[in-house]
Order: sequence, then structure tokens, then C-alpha cells
Amino acid sequence: MGGRLGIEAEKHKTAAEEAWLDEVASIGCVMTWHLYGSYAPAQIHHLFDAHQRSHWLVAPLAEEFHTGPNGFHGLGGERGFRARYKLGEAELLAMTLKRIAEKRRNA
Repeated sequence: MGGRLGIEAEKHKTAAEEAWLDEVASIGCVMTWHLYGSYAPAQIHHLFDAHQRSHWLVAPLAEEFHTGPNGFHGLGGERGFRARYKLGEAELLAMTLKRIAEKRRNA
């Protein structure tokens, strides 16, 4: 299963937040699913405002799409990621929520 490693600074998490992050990581990278239709272990990417990071607004990304040279941080953030993949953080969140819903429906 995917780990929850990432470059984001950890802040105190509630038990509910921990459970949510574990569930999100368990679905694998949403970009790998989107582009290749397969599972890849994921790191947690915190979405939107970096100064008010929420553990609820996250997307699971493989290292390639998170911190790699062609990843969100490697491309300089939202603008570079959107230019390369035609997807931004809102779409990553939507893809994450859809995969979680599918996983729960099939459980």
C-alpha cells in the first residue's frame, strides 16, 4: 500500500484526519490511475493554500507526480502542473473523491 510520505511539514492530526489520510493513500496515485489505469503507491499532496493546510483537502500522488521533475512541486506548482497535464488541484481533489466513493461502493 502507499505510504503517506511527503515534503509537507507535519502538524498535529486528529484520529479522524489520520484515518482519512490512510484511506486516501490506500487508493494509490490518482494521476497514475488517470493516465495509465493502474495502481502506484502514493504520497499525500496537500491541496490549495499552503499556509492553511488542511488534512482533509488532499490528493494521493506518486513521487513522479508529486515531487519529481515533472510533478506538482517539480513544475513549480499549480500553473506548471496544469500546463503539463491540463489538470489542477481542483481536478485532483475531484479525482480523489471519485476513487474513494468507488472504493467504498465496492467494499
